[in-house]
Amino acid sequence: ERGLFSGASNAWVGNQYPHKFMVACITASIELATKDDPGLRFISQQEILDRSPNKSLEIPCSISYANPRTGKRQMLDKPLIPDAIFGIEYGGSSYRFFMLEADRAHEPVRRANLTETSYLRKVLQYREVIENGLYKQHFGMKAGMMVLNVTTNFVHMNNIVELVTELTNQKGSPYLLFKTMPHFGRYLQVPPVAKDLLTTSWRRSLFEPFLISEPR
Repeated sequence: ERGLFSGASNAWVGNQYPHKFMVACITASIELATKDDPGLRFISQQEILDRSPNKSLEIPCSISYANPRTGKRQMLDKPLIPDAIFGIEYGGSSYRFFMLEADRAHEPVRRANLTETSYLRKVLQYREVIENGLYKQHFGMKAGMMVLNVTTNFVHMNNIVELVTELTNQKGSPYLLFKTMPHFGRYLQVPPVAKDLLTTSWRRSLFEPFLISEPR
């Protein structure tokens, strides 16, 4: 009914297509699931950016990390760029926002250098952006933020959760949430609508599982 997609973008060709497809399926599944609950409203990325003083997902961020084995400290001044952002309005009275990291198990947990992308770098950046309220300044919002991390297998997810536990000195993190979706593994499949992303709990490091469909 809407015709064929005619836009030209390098983001949709080559190796980036499976990743973009995964991001689209995750956000679309959550949006469709909210439509089944009259008490919920999905807040799209476009709506967030339309209201934001900054019209970009690039959040300025500076981090540092001391390698516990070598003692060598690294610094990085580079923006955090989530794969997507969206929100949920609960009963017309409260809000929560979510940044998404979709990983087809291509993102290594660690690298020797922070200049190369890794989950070590991502976790450090998300801690800086969320715990210091940088996302509130960037997007002009007051509500809380959580990060949905979706990868394709349990081993990789467990390794990332263990990294979070290590980086927080065994305290864990309440806002870093994890799930797996095997459909987006080595052999890419078109998945059914994954409404369980909204209706079932997400794993956290050293915190109880969290249900994003609940306001608290």
